[in-house]
Amino acid sequence: MADLVLKNIKKSYGNHSVIHDLDLHIKSGEFVTLLGPSGCGKTTLLRMIAGLEKIDSGELWIGGKPMQGLPAQKRPIGMVFQSYALFPHMNVKNNITFGLKIQKMEEHAIFSKLDWVIPLLGLEGLENRLPKEISGGQRQRVALARALVLDPEVLLLDEPLSNLDAALRELAMEELKRIHSEVGKTIIYVSHNQAEAMSMSQRIAVLNKGNLEQYAEPMRLYDAPATRFTAEFIGSPMANSFSSTLGIYNGLPVVHTPLGFLRLAEGFPVEAVNSGTRAVRVCIRPQDIHLTRKRELHFWCTVFNVTPVFVETPGDRNLVIAKTSSGETVRFFVNRLEPIVIGKPVEVFVDASHIHLFDESTNTNILGGFR
Repeated sequence: MADLVLKNIKKSYGNHSVIHDLDLHIKSGEFVTLLGPSGCGKTTLLRMIAGLEKIDSGELWIGGKPMQGLPAQKRPIGMVFQSYALFPHMNVKNNITFGLKIQKMEEHAIFSKLDWVIPLLGLEGLENRLPKEISGGQRQRVALARALVLDPEVLLLDEPLSNLDAALRELAMEELKRIHSEVGKTIIYVSHNQAEAMSMSQRIAVLNKGNLEQYAEPMRLYDAPATRFTAEFIGSPMANSFSSTLGIYNGLPVVHTPLGFLRLAEGFPVEAVNSGTRAVRVCIRPQDIHLTRKRELHFWCTVFNVTPVFVETPGDRNLVIAKTSSGETVRFFVNRLEPIVIGKPVEVFVDASHIHLFDESTNTNILGGFR
């Protein structure tokens, strides 16, 4: 196991800058996900760590040793690619041991590695099968086994679950968490799927257009997003987001939104309002908008009416898509047994202790110090 440190990393292709002056410190034995939309630079960053892409400037350290200029085969890393990259003419056993044979490891040591990794990854009985004779989930485990037997200090996983169906992906996520707890390797996982990242990671690095938006524990990203991008990217469905104005009314801070005036929670720092008013973006998660029926409301809760236009049933709850009187779309959850009639207005409320406010010019969270 080893710490991995990135300092002032930059990468460009011609005049197109891909990674902008990025810093990241991954602790020894930690499971960290590089998360972001397609084209944000996460795979490029992973390939620079692996030595498959040149770092234009900056420093990369693994286990206290500089990696710049060191070829991929000499770095203490193992990598699992999105395509798995198994040799089609080799059986499972030979695919797993290929790297060990290249290193000229003694045969008894190779057998010892196989005896350890085959049961670890549940590959018993598949040793003599070709890749085409096993399932996608089993191929993913073979690729992971091939990386693990090399005993890398850092294991790099480039969207290894993207080729699996939903059921297999759930099982594979459980397997990865189990394997991480058993082998204790430093793992860097690349994904655009925030559900994967939130489920498996100890910390998540949220990337957007080559910039690090936030680096924190999953629940910190959800409860206290540092930027508007993080607030809108983390969470499913995405947060309701409105251009608004923050100001003072009767000595109390309020946010003027398309929903109406939102009263803010007790203790809100009035100094967050500069002079007069301040342009902000308010983000409210669908999970934080509730029907008022049979509810006891705090004074900082704001009630308003919306008209349902559509109801989705994703599972244990219904997702209501509604319109405000001004035509804005609002999404919120209700109990699936709750009678919602399309076109019939309902009364809902927002608890201001759970909203997120971002400065319109910087897109940073103005409640960072408050929370």
